[in-house]
Amino acid sequence: MKILVLNDNEQGDTCWRPFSRPMGMRLRWAENGQGALERRRDGAFDLIIRDTLMPVMDGFELCRKLEKARN
Repeated sequence: MKILVLNDNEQGDTCWRPFSRPMGMRLRWAENGQGALERRRDGAFDLIIRDTLMPVMDGFELCRKLEKARN
């Protein structure tokens, strides 16, 4: 499973690392919505886990842009 974790807080990311590899998850990271859009250009993700309040582009704006790109 390919997962994009979107979080501007490094401490939040540490909770995903311990169990992701044993469970076969391939994690990619982005610090804001703009970074997530750039990562998505590298290929689709099975799941995007996002923070809501971030600099540059928040999680709500990211969802709007992803939905618009899908249509």
